Amino acid sequence: MKLGAERDADVKVTETGRILVLTHEAQSDSPLLDELSERFEVVRTDSFAAGLRKLREEEFSGLFLFGEKVAAAALAEAGGVLEQVDDGFALLDQDLHVFWCNAALQRLSGSKAPTVGRNFYELFGTPEILGPDFCPFHTALGSGETAKSTLRVGEKSYFEVQVTPLFENGAEIPEFLIVVVRDISTEVLQQQKLDAIYQAGLELGDLSAQELMDMSVDGRIEL
Repeated sequence: MKLGAERDADVKVTETGRILVLTHEAQSDSPLLDELSERFEVVRTDSFAAGLRKLREEEFSGLFLFGEKVAAAALAEAGGVLEQVDDGFALLDQDLHVFWCNAALQRLSGSKAPTVGRNFYELFGTPEILGPDFCPFHTALGSGETAKSTLRVGEKSYFEVQVTPLFENGAEIPEFLIVVVRDISTEVLQQQKLDAIYQAGLELGDLSAQELMDMSVDGRIEL
């Protein structure tokens, strides 16, 4: 696979054949695209959403990413960057179904089944939403702004979830949601221990010396 760049275009071509061109409508007329059409069968899309759908439904020999805004996110995935990080990344549709995710998200969720097409919450079983935003996905869809929340799975697993809406070509409603999931279990459990120690200190301060002497060993340990 070859990866090259020319002016404001990025090209990833595997072999001669069908090439998917992902660009903005305003940039659809270009000598670079005309030259590409002479060498390959070119299929053009003018939105990120349409391009993703075609990549899932059809076979292409290469991907042509035209324009900095288009290339930035797509090349990150194409180069495998998102597969190298510990945080989970996912692209959800408006119904919260997984359109794409990296390997880290599947590992964090503990799901063994395929993730694409499944509801995001379903991946984590029945997580408890701790806030501060108790409906982060609906907040992102409704407000058009990033929302955050914390999920608890089981007794000792905690995940910070950040949801960012992705708009296409000036649309008022987000086409997709970009989700970042970070495992914060160690931080939360450590804070819980510190809070317990602090609370125990307060309770000890309320006891007199005689009350402490009268307590059993088990009582002192429990305190």
